[in-house]
This record gives sequence, structure tokens and C-alpha cells, in this order.
Amino acid sequence: MPAPVSQQKIIFKRKHNWLMTYLYVGTFGFFLCFLAAFFFSGIGNGSTFRQIPVIFRAQHLKGLTEGTPSHSAALRQAEIESGAVTGFTAGIAAYGFFFIPAMFANFSVTSAMWGFVGFYASCVVVAWWFYARPGAEAPS
Repeated sequence: MPAPVSQQKIIFKRKHNWLMTYLYVGTFGFFLCFLAAFFFSGIGNGSTFRQIPVIFRAQHLKGLTEGTPSHSAALRQAEIESGAVTGFTAGIAAYGFFFIPAMFANFSVTSAMWGFVGFYASCVVVAWWFYARPGAEAPS
């Protein structure tokens, strides 16, 4: 039975909803003409959706004892938010199919490509800072 929207809307207050959405947009099909992009997009796509439940579960269960009512409630809330973030992230990323052609239609090819390079560079920085560096807030 799906959770009601009233319980899911909490994700809009969660920083990691926005960070994971931002990172996932970067994995959703830019540079379709380069084989490397397919490879890295697939890795990013899969890892983003594997990270979301790990991040929210770890944050909600931090400091709780397994088997307690608060642990069970936190686990349920983490599942609700993970599902909502996954759906929200995928929905926002679908706009990539609009923005990619729009970039090429409104800017020179070189400018559009540099814009994509800048976006991907920012994705690498965000992923490293929040999830991969030593002492990261939500290592995963």
C-alpha cells in the first residue's frame, strides 16, 4: 500500500533529495553521440538509484537501536522518502530530453558542449563532496 502524498512531501525539505536529483539529471543522456557517455551515464544512473535508499536509510536510522519502535518508524519513513526521492529524481531528469535539444537550438554547438562539460564537472564535484570524499556527509 503506497504511502499518502502527505507523508511523502517531506522529501522537498531534504537536501539529499535535491542533490541526488541534480546528479541524476547529469546521468540522463547528455552527450548521446559519444560512447563514453553511454557507459558513464549507465554507471551514474544505476549508482544514483542504488544510493538513494542507502543514504536515506542511514540518515534516518543513525543512533537508533534495531528492534525498537523508533527504529521501525524511522525505517518506514526512510522507505517512504526513498521511494518519493526516486520518483521525483526520475521525473525531473526526464526534462533532459527537452533541455539537450534546446541547448543545441539556442546556442552554438561549441557553447552547448561546454555547458554540458561544466554541468558534468559540477556533478563530479557534488558527488565527491557529499558522497565520496573522506569525511563525506553521507558516504555511500
